[in-house]
Amino acid sequence: MTMEMIFQKLDDQTDQATKKMIQNLIERKLKFDRYKNIHFFLLTIACLYCLAIGYVCYEYFIIPHDLSAIEAVSAIMGTAYFAYLFIIGALLFGSVKIFYERKEKAEKEYQELRCEIIDKSKDLWHEDSWGDRYQVFEQIKRQYDINLFHESK
Repeated sequence: MTMEMIFQKLDDQTDQATKKMIQNLIERKLKFDRYKNIHFFLLTIACLYCLAIGYVCYEYFIIPHDLSAIEAVSAIMGTAYFAYLFIIGALLFGSVKIFYERKEKAEKEYQELRCEIIDKSKDLWHEDSWGDRYQVFEQIKRQYDINLFHESK
């Protein structure tokens, strides 16, 4: 069932404000999911990048200079591309931090609106359409993984 089908089902049961709240909730959930996926992808790339750099440093700098840590560190610092690799790593972890903050903000907005809909559920749905409310909430749960039955995550 697409979002349009959910709203067709809502036409007879709720007012325009309730439809707009549910539409905003779905949009915020999709935004949160998008930021969560981007954050996970960037975090994975950053960790793999660090592992690769660690392996390269170990193979080419630590093993040949295993008797002296100072020589190994000076060999690493002496390479021309080390600064570029460090900047790339810093940019990767900076982007991870930025998308983590965006993800947290999107989740907070999503959870606040979800809890507001749950709290106002009795006011938003008419008594004669209370059974239809269950069907709509079930469809939203099934399609978008949004639980409107309980406030807990």
